[in-house]
Amino acid sequence: QCENWIVDPLNESYFNPNLQLWYRQTIAHNTVVLNQTSQTWANGHSIFFGTLPGLQVASGGSEAVYPGAKLTRTLLQVGDYFLDLFDVSCLEKRIIDWPLHSFGKLIINGVTLVRQPDDRFGKQPGTPGYDQLTRIYAGKTNGAWSGVFTREQVGNLRVMAVAEPETEVFQAITPPIGGFYKQMVKDQRRLPMVFSRRVIDSTRFAHLIQAHEKDPTVSSFEKGTEPNTYRVSRDTGEDILYADVVRSTYWLLRREADEPTMLSGFGVKEVKSGKVMYFSSDFPLPEFECRWDGERLLVLAPLQFGQIKVLAPDVMKVQLGGKPYPFRRDGDYILIRQTSGVAVEVVSPQDNTLFLGMKNQVTVRVWNPTNSPLSGRITLSLPSDWSERLQSQLTWWGGVVNLKATNKGPVERKIRPPSYRKDVTWIDGLSSEIKSIPAGGVETFVLPVEVPNDAARVISEVLISFGSEIVQKRLRVTAPVSADILMP
Repeated sequence: QCENWIVDPLNESYFNPNLQLWYRQTIAHNTVVLNQTSQTWANGHSIFFGTLPGLQVASGGSEAVYPGAKLTRTLLQVGDYFLDLFDVSCLEKRIIDWPLHSFGKLIINGVTLVRQPDDRFGKQPGTPGYDQLTRIYAGKTNGAWSGVFTREQVGNLRVMAVAEPETEVFQAITPPIGGFYKQMVKDQRRLPMVFSRRVIDSTRFAHLIQAHEKDPTVSSFEKGTEPNTYRVSRDTGEDILYADVVRSTYWLLRREADEPTMLSGFGVKEVKSGKVMYFSSDFPLPEFECRWDGERLLVLAPLQFGQIKVLAPDVMKVQLGGKPYPFRRDGDYILIRQTSGVAVEVVSPQDNTLFLGMKNQVTVRVWNPTNSPLSGRITLSLPSDWSERLQSQLTWWGGVVNLKATNKGPVERKIRPPSYRKDVTWIDGLSSEIKSIPAGGVETFVLPVEVPNDAARVISEVLISFGSEIVQKRLRVTAPVSADILMP
């Protein structure tokens, strides 16, 4: 049975003062707040989305909701729990709050909380939104902490935070859910919330959130010993999760009784834990999953995968996409090789960035795993919905019409004529020279890409094809030099 656990305050009557005092304040929602002020009305952008049976990932961000700050939020769903990774990077130290609203009774563990004065955030009218909080408790910690929201005869919602120095944890009671307009909530009651605070210029809030009826299946959540990793202890084993948000590389390795049972990931070229290599491929695969099932290895892979190497000392049979597939053994590893078509790897730009007004290079490597030579060229093209994707990043999202910004367009590059200000067709149709690829060989193609000075600074989906084989790549256009000015 599914339950709604994470609360949004919904809405209120335009005649209710709390519409502005609480419901439209960022602290009333489940997203980061900077300097106890509310976000501006601005667009966000998608960074990554991927779904496999064992792992789902969604990542997005914005550099507009708080001037001078970059916000990126990434969610990793694994079965009955998910990780919330919220990265904040600012030009100077700021007060950064991460709030979570839910139902029922809230108990905080791992930090000693002390009752705060009712005017901790100022007597009304004080700090907007914060001055609506009551029964405020707070405490500081350098260690891990957790909280449990409990609803009788329903269950529990648990939040676990990894240890971070100089963290202050708050517990409070908020105004009730809104009851006007479409939602029409009849049972309005004040609700509990928790938020953690750091005063810093750059940080990550890393939390594990799990809903459970009786006992949780997760017993601990902590940073791993290797960069970008987290370790989750479960009742039947452990999960190791890797999250490189910048490169959009994610993987999950599940182990039970010290033996691997599942590996799932995106943008994966190699999976290593400690000194053990569990998986490697010729190039990063957009998605990959395998499950160890006794003498069988069940594999999900894209059509283009080149050659895959998996630790599987006891495996006697391999299924790829639900069908038996040939493999070759190399000691404790098995090798699975693509038998038809080609595999396309985008080598550069590694950070997906193209610079305005400069000659850039897109480097593509093509693998030919077949027994026959091939020839062809690399072509760049745009998806059919490129215009819609572009406009979503340049124009106002809709919101409240009378709050529409009049300065959304870039003002620092007044170039005439602005041919490509709302157009990315300058990349559409670019192609390389024709090359031949021997049987079992690989060839590298280099495409010069000159970005116009007046090109829109957006993230575009680009289709990169060799014959009928197509891969999709996100390319970000930005200025080669940027500067931020801090006003006293």
